Amino acid sequence: MEWTRKIFFSLWRQLIEKKQSRIWSFEIDTTKRLLEMEFYGVKFDRSYCERGVRILKRKMAELEAKAYELAGKKFNVGSTKQINEVFESFGIKPVYYTPKGNPKWDAVALFLTDHELAKVLLNWRSLEKLDSTYFSPLLELPSDIIYCSFKNWRTITGRLSSAEPNLQNIPRTTQKLDEISMFTDDDSEERMKFAKQWAERGVQSGKAKSRRQTWEIYEDFDENREDIIAGRRLFIPRDGYTLFAMDFAQMEMIVFLSYINSPRIKEMIADRKFDIHTYIAKEAYGVDKNNPDFKFFRQVSKEISYGIIYGMGLETLASQMGTDVGKAREFRSKYYNIIPEARDFMKIVAAKIEEGKEIHNRYDRKYYIDPARSYLGVNYLVQGTSAEIVKERMGVLSDYFYDNHLKSRLLIQVHDEFIIEVHNDEFDHLPSIASIIENNSVGIPLKIDVSECKPSWIQKKKIEDINEYVRERNSKMLEMQAA
Repeated sequence: MEWTRKIFFSLWRQLIEKKQSRIWSFEIDTTKRLLEMEFYGVKFDRSYCERGVRILKRKMAELEAKAYELAGKKFNVGSTKQINEVFESFGIKPVYYTPKGNPKWDAVALFLTDHELAKVLLNWRSLEKLDSTYFSPLLELPSDIIYCSFKNWRTITGRLSSAEPNLQNIPRTTQKLDEISMFTDDDSEERMKFAKQWAERGVQSGKAKSRRQTWEIYEDFDENREDIIAGRRLFIPRDGYTLFAMDFAQMEMIVFLSYINSPRIKEMIADRKFDIHTYIAKEAYGVDKNNPDFKFFRQVSKEISYGIIYGMGLETLASQMGTDVGKAREFRSKYYNIIPEARDFMKIVAAKIEEGKEIHNRYDRKYYIDPARSYLGVNYLVQGTSAEIVKERMGVLSDYFYDNHLKSRLLIQVHDEFIIEVHNDEFDHLPSIASIIENNSVGIPLKIDVSECKPSWIQKKKIEDINEYVRERNSKMLEMQAA
């Protein structure tokens, strides 16, 4: 006990000296909120889970049979060694190797291999991961409530994570069981070129990133189809409740722009209709919403915008754009001409780190970064401030539920999204709940998209006017009672 007391006061003095006592209190409060979420849990649809396992197992068996047919023999489709032996028999060498010189057959390597077997294996892996990580383990639980573990200490920036299961990594899109990507046979060469370059980025960064993981443009979920599946379809509300998703729109980009001390930028982000990715797509590519490829180029602009503000090098940028370094430099110059204040801010942050100084986010969380990695500074500031806002809002929201003796609860927090279970007698509180999430103590003008998730997390219906939504809902309830 004596040593515990000494350690506590020694560390407490350091917190005071480094002006981190606010962050300490903040984290203590966040831990309490996470415990509340863990104890309450989230319900899953056991019948859909059983159906999903059946569908996944059947499709995986079909893919295995197809792989054996293409290989001319049976082999372990989950074994890198045996996959390599099969491809060697075709005269196909791996696209790249591990640092120790061993063949590497991850998602990117398979995607870049021009053979039907590679596509089959890539599809099998995506389904196997979905089954082994989410579907099959849930059927072993004694009840229909999942109690995952939220972690508040695994990231330097302060961002939350979770485990058993990892709710942060559940695919947010519908997965077609017979395809590995959004691309179809009639897609243009230009689209395929971009897709290939995005996959090559995974090779350069050492991250296995398939097109499915990179692009999130998919059709809506259809409950009656058995050729598609969705991990988020597993999560449903308890009886007497409705699920709502409240998602920050373009949070990290707005946070990044809020650091820039410019009246023009402040005016832009204060406009609730402002969409930075649409703005960049139009300015950089000359593509607006009337263009049939608008969604694709908006996504391209989004990825490159994030890459630039996080200090992406010209060679990587060139790879992502499918062009040479000269044209990448030209694009980056054009980007900075669109938002020149961004370049100035990034230079200031990098210079401070290179001088050996600390940087701190809007909530005064301090970061000490190796001067050789000064390009990480903006990343830390943006992700750190975003995480701090989320934690702050979790605390205020939890207090609101408690102070008003509500049955509604925050179930899941995934990056920029809050999943809330609202009791059907408490819909009048929805506008206040949305307002609590949307505001913050550091004055960053964020906005949220509110959606009703019915009957599950994957099936979202956006609510354009939350007050009108509540009025219509209450009116229907009165009509039902009168009848």
